[in-house]
Amino acid sequence: MARNGLTDRMVKQARRACVLIDGAGLRLRVTVNPNTNKVRKSWVMRVTVKGGAIREIGLGSANDISLAEARERAGAARKLARDGVDPVAARDAGTGTTRLRGRARDDLSAMRRSLYRWP
Repeated sequence: MARNGLTDRMVKQARRACVLIDGAGLRLRVTVNPNTNKVRKSWVMRVTVKGGAIREIGLGSANDISLAEARERAGAARKLARDGVDPVAARDAGTGTTRLRGRARDDLSAMRRSLYRWP
């Protein structure tokens, strides 16, 4: 398993749209807005959850998160996946977004039922 393929300097100097691989599933995704030429860099982790599901997890912006911190977060996500836990679901459970999405889905279903009810 190749690790630590990136350096802080490489992360800082990335200017073209590309994906730079650090190793062990950690990647730096670089995108460029064609209208403004603004460069965006984000950390992405690809992990296979026990059971075969491949998940791509956004770890945050490279402007806010250093390479070392991205490696730490990737290691934590990898450990969760190795234990059979979906890292995205675990992250969302802590913030309550899954519950909110479920509630919104239920509200939408109720609204559809009321719209299509004939007198």
